[in-house]
Amino acid sequence: MTPDEETQEITLAGGSYIPDTVCSETEFTGILAEQMNVLLHLAGLADREGGGRLSRRLQAAIHEEAGDIEELLEDYDARYNRTFAGLLELVASIHLLAAAGHTLKSIQMRSAGRGIPGQAEASEALRQESRDTLEFLEGIERALLDRLTQETRRVCGEMLSSEPPRGVITHDSLLQKRLPHTLGAEQHGDPGSIIAGEATLFVGALKTFNERFQCRKVSEPSELWRVYEEVCQEQQARFLEAKLQNIVSRYDTFIRNTEAEHQDENLRDFQHCVGMAKLFSRIVTPFIQMVNRFNDPSRSEEAKAHVSSLVPMESILERLVNYALYYVHAYLEVGEPIAKRLIQRYTTTETIELDLPEGCILHARPASMIAKIVGHHGTPVDMTIGSETCYAGSIMKVILLAGNNLHERRVTFKGDRSPIQDLKLLFENRLGEDGLEKLPDELAYLRR
Repeated sequence: MTPDEETQEITLAGGSYIPDTVCSETEFTGILAEQMNVLLHLAGLADREGGGRLSRRLQAAIHEEAGDIEELLEDYDARYNRTFAGLLELVASIHLLAAAGHTLKSIQMRSAGRGIPGQAEASEALRQESRDTLEFLEGIERALLDRLTQETRRVCGEMLSSEPPRGVITHDSLLQKRLPHTLGAEQHGDPGSIIAGEATLFVGALKTFNERFQCRKVSEPSELWRVYEEVCQEQQARFLEAKLQNIVSRYDTFIRNTEAEHQDENLRDFQHCVGMAKLFSRIVTPFIQMVNRFNDPSRSEEAKAHVSSLVPMESILERLVNYALYYVHAYLEVGEPIAKRLIQRYTTTETIELDLPEGCILHARPASMIAKIVGHHGTPVDMTIGSETCYAGSIMKVILLAGNNLHERRVTFKGDRSPIQDLKLLFENRLGEDGLEKLPDELAYLRR
């Protein structure tokens, strides 16, 4: 063991102890100084921009470097060290703000040509609020970068390298133009069922969102905090972002540049709405994380003070609720009638009556198979037994429907052709009760 190292006992939350090797502050200062060179260079570039907007490339570079430094500081338990805890708070805040700033630049660029479909006045309000929010965030980010530079020089001193770092491209293209569309429409089979499925998922996302948040501006601080406490859970924000990202990805894979997209203006409006909702949902998460960090009682108040004097937390909260959440909901709401038109146009509705196979009842396992088929295709299917009808994509609703009609043997399904065909196959194969391995290849996804 070197003189700079010692073995100490560290107390864990449960009261147990583990031996750990301690890195001296002097040793870690050298490690940190070596890693901070690029981030400090980027901070200098941001400072030289003056009052101009930070480019999207610069924001991306700052986000990446700040993320790397944050991981380094966390790996060495900097949050528990008086010398480095303040640096960690600064770097973490810069990391979050750069992520939001980068996404905001994308929103600004995409809303310049197309705002909110069919709402010219609301579109102009969106553009102005985006400019204001970007100016607000960049002002805070510059102040944090300046404070980070000062604090790093104070802590690292002469250990900081005077050599310029590798070159970093930080300027965006200023031309708001597009390449000529020289590719014709491509045929990938009939995308109708996929279109209907993605539109159904979009409507479902709005329904989930409406259960937690209404599209309105909030002015009272107490009401802002109430919305934050009731609505702004990070896991829910990430779930929504992932759901919207999945719709965007499938659209790009199966629908983009097809004959259907070229012929149907609704598809282009739908793609714009889901893409913008995804971008705004991407801002929600770093804003929530910023507020959470300030409300975390386990974090050092002394360390948080490095940031709190520069970041007006209630202003961050106001942008979270009245900008990010508001416009996620606005685009979901505007996109809903578009999505419903797509569902109506691209759904081929069929009705089929099926008898339960001999010896089979609708208990939990076959109910889950039915729901999984409906979920796999994404389009709504109604299931009727006796005089009662439910949504076939819900396991619990299917089980309750079957339980209320124990003596009925006939089941009616109504919905899109694709899931209806798979449900027919499931019934022909005894609802999978003879083993999933005996199901036909068309139902192979039920084995996963």
